[in-house]
Amino acid sequence: GGGGGGGGLHLDAKELAKLVGERWRALSDEEKAPWAEQARVDRARYEEELKAHIDAHADGGASAQAQADPATEEFELLSGSLQERAQARGRGDGGAAGEEQEAAGAGETRAEEAAEEKA
Repeated sequence: GGGGGGGGLHLDAKELAKLVGERWRALSDEEKAPWAEQARVDRARYEEELKAHIDAHADGGASAQAQADPATEEFELLSGSLQERAQARGRGDGGAAGEEQEAAGAGETRAEEAAEEKA
């Protein structure tokens, strides 16, 4: 129900929707007019934004790509770098695999040094 402590009105979503609907229906056309005007303005804005969005993507996304966000650009750069490494690996000139081997070797050297220090 709508009871509860603290003097406040506590309603669940269904009860709240029912109450708001009842109050809206009780308003006169004059009382509803500002809200109807705001709805008309919002609808016109929405339709303009939707048209602009559709127009921007009607050319296959070229307009949208021209305004690419930095995250997309960063992803493309990283993807290109990974592709280059994979190609280098395929040619046998190291690429990422060579870097991983170097890093592993460095890790072994550090472990050996730590063991010697303990001894």
